[in-house]
Amino acid sequence: MKCPNCGAEIPEVSRFCLSCGKDVPPPKEVSVEKDDDNFPIGAIMLYALAFMMIFFSIMPMVLGYIEGAIAMIAVGAVMVVAGVFVQRMYKKPVVVREEKKPEKVVKIKCRYCGKLHDPDDERCDSCGATL
Repeated sequence: MKCPNCGAEIPEVSRFCLSCGKDVPPPKEVSVEKDDDNFPIGAIMLYALAFMMIFFSIMPMVLGYIEGAIAMIAVGAVMVVAGVFVQRMYKKPVVVREEKKPEKVVKIKCRYCGKLHDPDDERCDSCGATL
């Protein structure tokens, strides 16, 4: 990853640039959904077979084989349901998690030696001056 301020190469997990010391913004949240216009071939095949089973169930009905027609319609309905499941499995969204923005920590600079300290420190560790 490159620093947006100075362009130096920094690690992916870094919150600050190692070269210039500036904050590095965390990656944005991205929700990506597969945007393929292609319909899954498995679902197409299941829908086609279901249509054929239901369409050809007319012939056993005409000939008086009601049990066979009901069985063909049931198999066709099961194929339609399976096609819907295949289609939904194909369109799963992919979510990239956002890292939480780090809190800004304000440091107090010693006016004598320049060392940075936490806001609750009373004295400088290196020179002993009051902050």
